[in-house]
Amino acid sequence: MIKTTGGSTPHQYRKSVELPLTADRSQSAVVDIESMDVISAWELNFNLGNVQKAINRFGKKEGTDERYDYNKCFFFLLRDMLDKGYITLEKFWATLDVLGIGG
Repeated sequence: MIKTTGGSTPHQYRKSVELPLTADRSQSAVVDIESMDVISAWELNFNLGNVQKAINRFGKKEGTDERYDYNKCFFFLLRDMLDKGYITLEKFWATLDVLGIGG
C-alpha cells in the first residue's frame, strides 16, 4: 500500500513497508519510508541519492516514460564516477552522447 503525503509528487517517494520485528517473522510492523530516509540512512551523496530516488519512482512519474528514468540513473551514475575520478570528462560526455542523453 502506498500512502500519499503533501508536496507536488506525494506518492512517488514514500512507501509503506511491512518489516519483521522478530527473527521468525511472527511479528511485524508497517512503517512509512521515504527516499530521503534511505538516502540519509545509507549516507548517499547527491548523485547516488538521485539514482535512489529515480529507482524508487521508476515508471511512476506522470508524463514521463521509463526511458527518462533510465537516463536519469545513467546520468547520475556517470556523474558520480566522474566526481570520483573513475572516468574522464571526455568519457562522461561521450557516454552520454552514445546513450542519447543530454543536449
